[in-house]
Amino acid sequence: MDRKQVPKTPSPHDQFFKGVFSQPEIAESYIRSFLPKEIWQNLSLDQLKLDNTSYVTSELKAYFADLVWQCPYLDSEINIAFLFEHKTYQPKYVHLQLLRYMLQLWEQDLKEKRKYLRPNIPIIVYQGAKKWKIRPMLGCFPKMEKPLRRYLPDFEYELNDLHQIPEDDMLKLESKKLTLALYSMANYRSFLNSVDNLDRIFYVFDRFENIEENTNFVNMILVYLMKTNHLKSKDMREILEKSKSKSIHRAKTTYEQFVDEGIKIGKEAGLKEGIELSVLKAYKSGLAVEFIASMFELPVEKVIGVIQE
Repeated sequence: MDRKQVPKTPSPHDQFFKGVFSQPEIAESYIRSFLPKEIWQNLSLDQLKLDNTSYVTSELKAYFADLVWQCPYLDSEINIAFLFEHKTYQPKYVHLQLLRYMLQLWEQDLKEKRKYLRPNIPIIVYQGAKKWKIRPMLGCFPKMEKPLRRYLPDFEYELNDLHQIPEDDMLKLESKKLTLALYSMANYRSFLNSVDNLDRIFYVFDRFENIEENTNFVNMILVYLMKTNHLKSKDMREILEKSKSKSIHRAKTTYEQFVDEGIKIGKEAGLKEGIELSVLKAYKSGLAVEFIASMFELPVEKVIGVIQE
């Protein structure tokens, strides 16, 4: 394969964004928490349906990773597009990029021969440190005379500037998974500076969520923190050793169980066979592929290959 054709590995931020916002309960909680009530109260949120197609073109890949949820709205249907802005700074002409994106969605409506085009709600999830300034579409044409404005497209978008959400508001979200995910995305650089930082937010999760059922979600958070802070497994284990969080303790215990078992089996059946057997067992127990890869310090592709053999 030509080197130029080798697909680029998604960043840990993009992977985490898609892993989080592809979960129906988190998407529903987000919609209730951040969209205007006059919109979400008319949505049939129990009928949210994830569209597995990405509408990000090659021109837009530099700016966004996307997820689209389809949902009935009164007697029609709408698209709710979550767009993760991964350049960590505000594009100058974001309306033009969003317009290209929405055209892709409407082109799909035409291909499906829908009777009507569906409205699209674009939601930008932004994790840059510099505050995002929302400007109107007409701001792209500052010297446009008023009589000519009628010929310009004009639309709005929803913004989730993670660094501008007050911590108290984040802790009050109905889904503590959403709280944990948004907090992690906003504070990934400082999350691991001290065990107190880690325990403070996980304490909220410990109180309101079923620790055993959500071990896999906690694992996903820990993998995200490991990758974005460029930590080795042994360094992460040293940090988790000091944690008092029940959720983290269970995730660490699960982690150690499979790693130690892999070493034991490796001594008996050979290192390669031992690791592969442990990878399979970890996967069958419900652990995420990304977490298994980081746990055994293997490429994700290798883990997928072991699972598919």
